[in-house]
Amino acid sequence: MPSTLEEEVLYVSDEFYAAAHICACGCGSKIRTPLGPEKWSVKETRTGPTVRPSVGNWQKACRSHYFITGGEVEWLRAWSEDQLLAELTSSPD
Repeated sequence: MPSTLEEEVLYVSDEFYAAAHICACGCGSKIRTPLGPEKWSVKETRTGPTVRPSVGNWQKACRSHYFITGGEVEWLRAWSEDQLLAELTSSPD
């Protein structure tokens, strides 16, 4: 993983089972997602990468929430505080 990330580029490390990118909202935050069966997956498609599940930047000021599908950002509604708390308390990490 490079120390400086470029906007609109998804970096994937097979060695470290991780992906990273600059937040799609433009806030400049580095977003890191662990890859694995119980975490995120990255699939390369003809039009670009697809990341699943959604990326929710709940600990960043922007609180952006989106899918990356075929290299394009699909914006989703931000979670409520109750939804976020439920996810954080049910997560095994």
